[in-house]
This record gives sequence, C-alpha cells and structure tokens, in this order.
Amino acid sequence: NWESLTAIRQWMAYIEESHKSDTSVALMIIGNKTDLREREMSKNCVPSRQGAALAKEYGATFFEVSAFSGHNIEESLYQLTTYLISHQDDDLAKSVGNGTMILGSKAAPSKKGCSC
Repeated sequence: NWESLTAIRQWMAYIEESHKSDTSVALMIIGNKTDLREREMSKNCVPSRQGAALAKEYGATFFEVSAFSGHNIEESLYQLTTYLISHQDDDLAKSVGNGTMILGSKAAPSKKGCSC
C-alpha cells in the first residue's frame, strides 16, 4: 500500500546511515499482496512500476509476491539467498582482515575437567 511505500524511504535512510561503509548490504524491496490486485479487491495497491522505480533508485532488487497464493515467494528468497552466498566470502575476508571474531569458526579444543 502507499503508506508502506512511503515508509521505505525512511527505512532506507536508516540503512544508509547505519551501514555507510558496508557496500554488501542486501537490499530487496518486496511488494506483497499481489493477489489483491489480481482480484481487484484493493484500490490501495501500488502499481508495479512505482515499486520497481523505487527499488532502482536505491539499487535494490524488486519482487512482487503474494503470501496468500505463494506467487514469487520462492523466487524472491532464492534471489536473496544467492546474493548472500555470493557475498559470503567477501564478508569472511573482511572479518579476518580486521580481526573480527568469526562466529561458527572452529575454536581451539577446550581442556577437559573442572573449570572451578
């Protein structure tokens, strides 16, 4: 709906402010409830071209989905997952380079016995 579309600008400002130096933030704008447009049940639906234009403005991927019918749900999640996997090595290299602890890495074996 139009209210959500307007709120995206505020969310994007927050993301840009809090992740200034991180160029690998995954941005995806998803328009939900396309089934309402298809069934002509809502005059509050945002046209596809508006959502796509906003996504392009922010360099985000754009998908229209319907949680009700399942339309484009898998496709949008696949796209996001593919992006995250392709950037995983970049993030790992940055973490190692700046000394950040990597969660899920193999830790040194702990000594057995009481730690009292």
